[in-house]
Order: sequence, then C-alpha cells, then structure tokens
Amino acid sequence: MKLTKIKQQIKRTDRYSIFIDNKYSFSLSEADLIKLKLSVGQDLENSDLEKLGNEVEFSNARNSCYRLLGYRARSTGEIKDYLIRKKYEIEIIDKTISYLTSKALLNDELFAKQWVESRTKNKKSSIRQIKSELQQKKISREIINKVLEDESIDEVKLIKELIEKKRIQSKYQDDLKLMQFLARRGFNYDKIKTALER
Repeated sequence: MKLTKIKQQIKRTDRYSIFIDNKYSFSLSEADLIKLKLSVGQDLENSDLEKLGNEVEFSNARNSCYRLLGYRARSTGEIKDYLIRKKYEIEIIDKTISYLTSKALLNDELFAKQWVESRTKNKKSSIRQIKSELQQKKISREIINKVLEDESIDEVKLIKELIEKKRIQSKYQDDLKLMQFLARRGFNYDKIKTALER
C-alpha cells in the first residue's frame, strides 16, 4: 500500500486528508502529520496502518477533550463518560486520560476544590448538596471528604445569606416556606433554626 496524496482540508485548514492507494483513508492535524513523518509515496504495511489508525484515534480523542475542557473544567469521570459516549476503545480512553492528567488538564482534587468554592460562593449550596453533585461527577469519596474538610464550610452563615436574599420575595416572608426551601437545598433543620433565630 502506498500513501498517494496528502490534501489540506478547505473548511479546516489545520487538518489534512490522507489518501492510501488513491482512496481517502483518514484525516490528521498538521502537528500529527509532522510528528508521524508522513509523506507522499511512502510505502505502508498493514501494521503501519494499524499504528497510524491508533494515533489518529488518540489524536481525535485528545482534540475532542480539548474542546470540552475549553468550556469548563471536568472531572476524570466526566471525561471518561464522554469518551465512552463517543465510542472510543478503552485503550484510547485510558491513554487519553493519562495524557490529560500528565498535562495537568485533569485533576479531580483541584476540580472538587473549585467546585466547592464556586457552589458556596455563588449558590450558597449546602455540604449535602455539594457532596451529591461531586458524586454525580464521579469524584471519589476520599477526595470529596478531604476537600470539604479543608474548606471548613460555615453552613449557618450560608443559610443566613440565603435568608437575606429570599426574604425580599413575598412568599418567603413565611418562615415555614423559607424553611422548606432551605431543607430542599440540603441544609439540616437545626442549622436552619439557628440561622433563623439569629
């Protein structure tokens, strides 16, 4: 088999279409094209094509993750689920996660710390609610407990801030409705009562 053509794509000029024996085979980024040292006229064995296929899959998986991480930080579990949904092989998934971790683009402890800071500062979330959210993100129990311990969240203070915010609305002039709202947010009754008394 022979690599017969390398053609720059029109819509995505950073990518190149690779033709084997005059038939389109796959596409690569410019960086991968240079890294793999591909050139027109190059003879390829089946083993070479298999190796190239794996490199292309790994590159595609990485690029998909870069785009996803561009929107917000993600947990390792979220990235793994995303790659599974995209139907990547388990070897490619493991390799991609290892690569992203080595580049400090995945760090579950840092992710959990930022999540806790964001939720307590912006949403005034309870510890119970934060724990539940982090579990949904597939953060380990050990990391969740460590981060929550390090942050030492004052739930009574958070409840008081929520009360001040909600009291403006007429329906929350009623203590019972306010307590029900706070309970739905995961705060326990004793802390709600303490905050209300203050």
